[in-house]
Amino acid sequence: MAAALLAFAATACGEPPDAGEPAAAPADEEATVQDAGASDADIEYREITGSWSDELHAACGPALEEALGTRDLVAGVLAGIADAEGRAEAEIEDATHWLERGNAKLAEVRPALERGTCDADVEIALEETWQFYVKAGTSAVQASQIAGG
Repeated sequence: MAAALLAFAATACGEPPDAGEPAAAPADEEATVQDAGASDADIEYREITGSWSDELHAACGPALEEALGTRDLVAGVLAGIADAEGRAEAEIEDATHWLERGNAKLAEVRPALERGTCDADVEIALEETWQFYVKAGTSAVQASQIAGG
């Protein structure tokens, strides 16, 4: 189950935009952050990394992008669970717990990222953030299967 979520996350985060999608506006335009086709992860990534150098993008960009994309996938799975009978309550609570831990870790490291810091501590924090989201995703997928949704 987790492997399927990870494969989906890797694919979703790494796909190029469709040819039919509008080209991105210059970074200095407010509209860039509000692109209609952009995911929450894409928008937040641009907000955090807007002033980053190419070197910083190469160093911390992939880990940040993966964490944000995985978070959004997990949130989508959780939002799609219809469990009126409460059969998946424990799994939903577990997924929510890990999602919140990931969000807290991301909030902790975000100021450093916004300052353009990408040291070993930031890299470890991004890895931990992603791991929390993967744990959340595993529980969310289990909850979805149990709930039948």
